[in-house]
Amino acid sequence: MTKLTKSMRACLEYHKYSEHQPGYRFSRKTIERATELGYLTSDPGGFDITSDAGLAALAEGGTNADA
Repeated sequence: MTKLTKSMRACLEYHKYSEHQPGYRFSRKTIERATELGYLTSDPGGFDITSDAGLAALAEGGTNADA
């Protein structure tokens, strides 16, 4: 496995530790890619990193998600 990009790691860490806090936004491309890979799930309040894939990618470095 290769490491997550800086933007993807920041996005996943934000949604793991600070979910639903206003004022911080990630690029649409990063959010779409994280959702496409199954790292983030969408709910009425925003996005959550509750999927096993997202937590595993964050813990192990995951793949080059922006590639």
